[in-house]
Amino acid sequence: MKKLLFGTTALVGAVAFTNAATAQSVNVGGALDIEITGYSEFQVEFADEDLGGGVGGPREWFFNQDTEVDFIATGVGDATGITYGANIELDIGDGSNVQFDETWLFFQSNWGEVRLGNDDAVTDNLRITSNFVERGTGGLDGDGRFFARDTRPVDGGEATKIAYYTPQVAGFQGGVSYAINGGDFGTTAGPNADTSDHLDVGVNYLGSFGAFDFGAYGGVSFFSTAEPDSENATGWQIGATAGAFGFDIAGSYWSNDDDLDGTGVTDIDNAFNIALASEFAGVGVSLAYQNESGFDDDGDADIYGGSADVGVLPGVALQGDVFYVDQDDTDGVNALVGLNVAF
Repeated sequence: MKKLLFGTTALVGAVAFTNAATAQSVNVGGALDIEITGYSEFQVEFADEDLGGGVGGPREWFFNQDTEVDFIATGVGDATGITYGANIELDIGDGSNVQFDETWLFFQSNWGEVRLGNDDAVTDNLRITSNFVERGTGGLDGDGRFFARDTRPVDGGEATKIAYYTPQVAGFQGGVSYAINGGDFGTTAGPNADTSDHLDVGVNYLGSFGAFDFGAYGGVSFFSTAEPDSENATGWQIGATAGAFGFDIAGSYWSNDDDLDGTGVTDIDNAFNIALASEFAGVGVSLAYQNESGFDDDGDADIYGGSADVGVLPGVALQGDVFYVDQDDTDGVNALVGLNVAF
């Protein structure tokens, strides 16, 4: 029997099956259980002309719309106990650019999980940084179109890759992933124009001690650049989070090789960020700060701001972010507010 589970948020591997024998075989037409989730959002964004001038011209106000639908097909093998399937994300974007985004196969058991396809690098999925607690659309690397910030070093991104995650043991979990070409979907004839041979390794810890929550993360990425001379490069990050008495704090420090300046990959040598978050009368709020060194011809950038969100109807959230950017000759405000409908 094939089920369609609408409006659920069950984790992969936690889907209930009405007929385990059926889940052993995968036939044309599909014999796996299918879960459908996603969201649709509409936003109004403001960006000072200095911030958005290179992208949107003189206009300072914009409408944004985004829709994503996730199809998660899951089965369990009786003989092996392995949970397996596929995760397929359909990104509708502004309505004129419909495409498949992250798509991967997965195989999961007590030995961990293997993912094959287009998914974030393990250093992204395991990382702890300011975004770990930020509210709104994600804070520093949220939905702002004109000045979203990187909050991690260069890694394999969403390129096609092989990834392995260990089981979580005593709060610890690790992972390693490899992508041939950074940013590429599928196989190409030659090296990517920017980076290739991404090897990402990360480990985190999440635990509780009485009323206190604590987490820590460390990750490193090795890869090669196409310019200027196919040099090897490294990026690394450490982060931590803590929570108690209704408040959460998280932050990280990260670094890219200085040699990446001018390669078209990134101009950020190193950065640190921190965010403090809480909830008051059902409204989630957070304040964040990030300092970047090496950005814009070896200058520094400081970003200050905050985010908030509140549920207004079942499955509907009102979200907002506002940030002030202080960066050499480019100063200004980027702000947005919008509605997110999740299903």
